[in-house]
Amino acid sequence: MPRPGFTKLELMQQLGQAFRVSQNRSVQIDELVAQRLRINLTDLRALDVVERLGRPAAGVLAAEMGLTTGAITAVVDRLVIAGLLERVRDEEDRRRVHLTLTPRARKEIDAVWGPLKEAYVTMMRGYTNEELALIIRFMRAGDVLSDELIDRLRAQDGVG
Repeated sequence: MPRPGFTKLELMQQLGQAFRVSQNRSVQIDELVAQRLRINLTDLRALDVVERLGRPAAGVLAAEMGLTTGAITAVVDRLVIAGLLERVRDEEDRRRVHLTLTPRARKEIDAVWGPLKEAYVTMMRGYTNEELALIIRFMRAGDVLSDELIDRLRAQDGVG
């Protein structure tokens, strides 16, 4: 917890350090969960995106992850074989296929992230609506900056 009296620069540096620590911890958790599920980190990211988006089509998943449609097909195939993801035909347009988590995937994900989610909910209850709105605004602005960096790096590397 920062002490009162820090300069703005010092607080910005502390925030930057806190983000780096948080990102590294997130990577460690993801690695452990991927090992537990016997999948790789890309496949774990795909599960996260599918869970967050609901029932995305493979093309939507590919775009969200920054992968080609060929690469996402391999990811989806691996996750289907692992019993963690399923392809579901759209009831209105049988040509469309959506991706959904299997009950096994939901159980595994809930077992790991459920307690963490509950702890975060408890922690967030200690913040006012205004503070939560500020954090959301900050996070979304950071996402924009990250997206810009991703685009720049891809352009420099001649990717996408």
